[in-house]
Amino acid sequence: MLEKITNISAGSDYKNATSKTGRYNRTSQFINALNSSMTDSISLSPAVSYLNSLNWKLKKINKFKENLIVIFELNGYEFTANVGYPETALNNHIDYFIKKFIEKLSSRIEMNLSLETPPYNRELQENQNEVDLFYLNLFINDILELNEKVYELNENNYELIKLFNSRENNLKHEFNMINENLFHFIEKYLSIKLRPISNAEPVEDKILLRRVQLIK
Repeated sequence: MLEKITNISAGSDYKNATSKTGRYNRTSQFINALNSSMTDSISLSPAVSYLNSLNWKLKKINKFKENLIVIFELNGYEFTANVGYPETALNNHIDYFIKKFIEKLSSRIEMNLSLETPPYNRELQENQNEVDLFYLNLFINDILELNEKVYELNENNYELIKLFNSRENNLKHEFNMINENLFHFIEKYLSIKLRPISNAEPVEDKILLRRVQLIK
């Protein structure tokens, strides 16, 4: 079903991404700052062992100002998660930068996505620790197919927005499982217990597509 995606390797260089106002641009600044403030070595710990048990590869983690940034690899994707202030993470959106390299017969495509996910919803919990990214793969294939039909593809393309809306509920559920595992890791790493804030203002329960970029 997913034969369009082959020979995928993860990367971590976002220097080629163009700037954009709003949440995407702010998170890009966090990632640029991390390049000079974080080291590549991460010592083994129960938190890292937990990620290894999920087949996640932790690459970097750092607290930049009040924002916790976690970079990890999963199923050929590189995820950069901006959790925000950890103590309020359960009440806030999480910003994800997602990078993927796709080898085709005559070209190599670098795909960058930026998504804003809703807060983790315990009511959707299904006790499934491993996430196979089935629906994210489907959406990636949607993008590749659409890219062959249009001159320039970006997050403002009407057909792409329709495709994303058709996948929205499944993607939201899939990222809810990712957030669950991510929060378990953060609790182990920081030795804290994340709890929702009872009097926090409600946040819109939607997953949002902030950016799509293909570099050939």
